[in-house]
Amino acid sequence: MKIVAEARSFAAVLDYLRELQGQASLRDVMLQHHQVDAQDPEQPVRFSVTATWEEQP
Repeated sequence: MKIVAEARSFAAVLDYLRELQGQASLRDVMLQHHQVDAQDPEQPVRFSVTATWEEQP
């Protein structure tokens, strides 16, 4: 699966990745792309993550 999202900081992106990696139903969680929006005064980070969904028995 692919997740496209926005966060307030890169640290928040990393926190989110760690949370996804801790989910039993997800594996191979990887940050694919990130970009800071320098045009926005708050400079959010847009990013995409891929993961494999694994059904639990």
